[in-house]
Amino acid sequence: MENHSVEVSIIIPNYNYARFLQQRIESVLAQTYTDYEIILLDDASTDDSVSILNHYKTNPRVAHWEINSVNTGSPFAQWQKGISLSRGKYIWIAESDDVAEPFFLGKGCFCFKSISLCFFLLFRFALYR
Repeated sequence: MENHSVEVSIIIPNYNYARFLQQRIESVLAQTYTDYEIILLDDASTDDSVSILNHYKTNPRVAHWEINSVNTGSPFAQWQKGISLSRGKYIWIAESDDVAEPFFLGKGCFCFKSISLCFFLLFRFALYR
């Protein structure tokens, strides 16, 4: 059995989404379920994204803050990097141009704990009330 130090690793990959980034990060920090870490990744953005990410890099929830100097050209490379840095039992790839309701993570974790077999990748997925 694997030992995980947090339940969920929340990977926020970003490339030139400064206009959405703060709202995305704040929606993650507002989650009512709190057993998580945040991994902030930027793929060499040319907008104001890095200054927004800098604001959050000392937040106690942020386990990793990685800024690429050269763009990889692939969101999948960023996902892979985030997964390799993660310590969680579950992974949530929280794209930077989206937001989540405060109960989203708690509902998701409840569902995954209730189902014996499931594959878990939350990508623009909404849990119905």
